[in-house]
Amino acid sequence: MGNKYIRIQRGFLCLLLSFFTTCASTGSGPQPLLFSEHTLTLYSTGSISSKEGSACAYSILGLIAWGDATISTAQEHAYVSKINTIDQRSFTILGIYAKLCTIIKGV
Repeated sequence: MGNKYIRIQRGFLCLLLSFFTTCASTGSGPQPLLFSEHTLTLYSTGSISSKEGSACAYSILGLIAWGDATISTAQEHAYVSKINTIDQRSFTILGIYAKLCTIIKGV
């Protein structure tokens, strides 16, 4: 009888963990269960850049989201007229909190 309840508890825990892993997600790159932090290069000319700007968006449990991670906002923050590199950096922890930033470099 005790084994039955342990199996039910384990099943419920797995279901609960799988729910939280998809709640707050950056939507790109790997989406592991516990923690993720990575950078993806979306565009690069290979030219040297003297300025850098970023713009970020955030999410909590996939229920609340705010921010502006657009290229134009990142460009405005750095006063860049010519973009040489566009990167996308993401951070996720336990499917509870996610942050996605667009980082641009240019002159």
